[in-house]
Amino acid sequence: FLNTDQDYETFMSNVLQLDATNGLKQLQTVNENITLIQLWFSRVEDENDQNISTVLNAILENGYYTFKFTFTDEKVATTELTLTCDITAHAKEWSIEGLCDFVNKLGFMVDVELEGKQKIKDFVYSNECANKLLRHYQELQNRGNAQCAPGSQQIKVMCDRDALDIQVGEVERELATWNKELTFLYNQNIWLCFFRIPKLFRIHLMLVQQLEQAVIVNEIGFLLSNHSEEFSKMSSKVKEVLKDSFVPWESPLQSLNPPLQAILDGHSLPCTKLDPCPTSFMLHTGCKR
Repeated sequence: FLNTDQDYETFMSNVLQLDATNGLKQLQTVNENITLIQLWFSRVEDENDQNISTVLNAILENGYYTFKFTFTDEKVATTELTLTCDITAHAKEWSIEGLCDFVNKLGFMVDVELEGKQKIKDFVYSNECANKLLRHYQELQNRGNAQCAPGSQQIKVMCDRDALDIQVGEVERELATWNKELTFLYNQNIWLCFFRIPKLFRIHLMLVQQLEQAVIVNEIGFLLSNHSEEFSKMSSKVKEVLKDSFVPWESPLQSLNPPLQAILDGHSLPCTKLDPCPTSFMLHTGCKR
């Protein structure tokens, strides 16, 4: 096609001999996603390869991922992922959406030398591992693991794939181990099935802080019928638990199990249970209700 000496008839003859099936499929894919593709180009049109390369180098040199664990209320647990690095003495932060955009920008870079291509591959792999960790941390947090209690964790951006695989593997093993432990806890104490994870963490914190028994009873009292004798009995048990100097273990759910059982022992079970873990978890782990 680059032969400018050939005439039009020869050119068209060569075109007709081509198998354009794959090309037509690619054109169809582009046409169906033209709005998204235009958006990608609009986001990178004001940035040249040099600027993107500078940002990439800064990320690989001093960037770090932050996983932030929060409970927005008594029902919802959230895990957020951000990437932060210093660029020319100024800190820049990307949300998970911003990270996705930056990865797309890397795909539009042209005339990249061999070293630059390797850096792109290293960052993309690091980002894939960070997203795997995000999904695992979300599962751990939703299931009450102490590693994902409200707070944050930071992990440096790395080019060492073996080290990244080790980090992901460690969290995967922690998730598998915690699933087994959680199954044991829920089978051991059916009362845990009536609380969502954020509320269990909140009750645990109240016991650690030695709050007044009336405040703790108010947190747990929704399980009881509106009867003064029931609340009075629970209040006495909370007082005994606090008097015994409640000592937290490493895991809130593990340390909360004995005192919660002591507080609620003797009370009638309510008719409705709140699943603190996904139903699929209960089915796969064999947790008995």
